[in-house]
Amino acid sequence: MAAQVTTVAQQKGGAGNTRMAAHLAIAWSDAARTVAIVDIDPHAYTEARFAV
Repeated sequence: MAAQVTTVAQQKGGAGNTRMAAHLAIAWSDAARTVAIVDIDPHAYTEARFAV
């Protein structure tokens, strides 16, 4: 099966993009899919959310 890449991006800050990406990753993981999430946001919300 080929990999699928989904990108959540927007230049405007504070629009909830990182939170939405994190929730998508959680939902896909709950559906038994293999998930990798990369966060380049300097606020590092994803790191805090997943305790990395």
